[in-house]
Formats: sequence, C-alpha cells, structure tokens
Amino acid sequence: MNTNEHPKAREAREKSAIRTFGKEKIKHAIATHGVHFFALGRYTFCYRVDKRNVLEISSAIRHPSDKHDSHTGKMVALRRFAAANRMHLRMPNDVKSPREFLEYTFGE
Repeated sequence: MNTNEHPKAREAREKSAIRTFGKEKIKHAIATHGVHFFALGRYTFCYRVDKRNVLEISSAIRHPSDKHDSHTGKMVALRRFAAANRMHLRMPNDVKSPREFLEYTFGE
C-alpha cells in the first residue's frame, strides 16, 4: 500500500475489492446452491426450482430514479434469498421455463 496514495484512489480500490468479492459470492451461490438470476424491468429475481413446478423466489426492486446496475440487484436479491426472505410459487404445468413464468407473472 502506498502511503502517498490519494484518498479517492484508495476508496475506489476498496470499492472495487468489495464488488469483486460480491461477484465471487454470486458465482459460489450459482455453483453450490443452484440459484439463478433474472432481471425484468425494475425487478431482479433470485430463484431456485424447489420441486418440479415450485419456485423459491426473492426479489430486489430498483427505484425509478436509480440507474440500472445488475450487480447491485443480484446482490440484494441473493442477500434476501439467503436470509430466507423468499416466497414459493407454483408454476402451471403448461409453462416451459421459470423465466417465462416470471415474465408472465411480474411483467409490466
């Protein structure tokens, strides 16, 4: 660490390290817990197929005046999923995929 480093540069480096750590958390959750992410408009969903046609879902909602950042949405949805703040929804049998179901259910 450079002691003559500008405070803004140090802050940027710390934020970058935190974001990289968050990306590793997301990769780990996908690989070990079978979760998936899906962004639809202002919503970001973290979901897992619990049974054949039952989904466990948590979500993050972006404020309309905020710019879209998929990483932040994924981290918030994953944090809620890990804290068991999720709901179970049964998909109809004629729906082909969870993403199609989420688009139909939560589409604007």
